[in-house]
Amino acid sequence: MLSGIKPFKILPDVFALGLGIWIPSKKVLVIADLHIGYEEALNKEGILVPRQQFELTKDLLEKMLKEVKPETIVI
Repeated sequence: MLSGIKPFKILPDVFALGLGIWIPSKKVLVIADLHIGYEEALNKEGILVPRQQFELTKDLLEKMLKEVKPETIVI
């Protein structure tokens, strides 16, 4: 579903990567604002949306981890 993911340099030694930031010199991947559970919360409010976010987010996170192999993950 998702193609390969590659880091994009935004500052010296800081790269945008999917849903996060990769700092290769420290082997740290920083991830924030995943909105896990958002679809469920909308459904409870009566707003019916297709439930696909969790699977898409999981797939993207797996690709990010395979690409950079971090030693530390900050969420």
